[in-house]
Amino acid sequence: MADAAPKAPQVETDTVRGVIESVGNEPQTRVLVRQHDHTTCAVSATAAVVPASVSGLEVTLWGVRAPVGPPMMPGVTCAITARRFAVRAADGVPAVDGVLRADGTSFALQLANGERRALRNVPAVLRARVGARIFWAGPLDRAPVAYGVLRDAP
Repeated sequence: MADAAPKAPQVETDTVRGVIESVGNEPQTRVLVRQHDHTTCAVSATAAVVPASVSGLEVTLWGVRAPVGPPMMPGVTCAITARRFAVRAADGVPAVDGVLRADGTSFALQLANGERRALRNVPAVLRARVGARIFWAGPLDRAPVAYGVLRDAP
């Protein structure tokens, strides 16, 4: 009788959306995402995947959700190993993120899907960071309500 083929572990690709928080002190710092339904997930990811610069921003994380064993922290009900993220809001203001591109004297935000969106009134600090991954909160046709560098240009 032939042995049954081994079953691959069940993994579920998932998304989690909420505000990123860093809690604790080194070396025990933990990254959490507080969701709109008031549940909290522990985030497992390297700084290359989810940089510290997203702390305080609302993001969507894509990755693999895992069950939480014994309580790791009070109130933490899930865990996600994040593979990528996108900024969705800053202090409640809708936001987008992408790579800052210069087109002559104008600027554009290149989204993850390759689409370019023109930017107006780009702050001087961002104009000096062409090629960096940034977030921009507020309408793209006027100065941002909030902005920041998520990752420097390679």
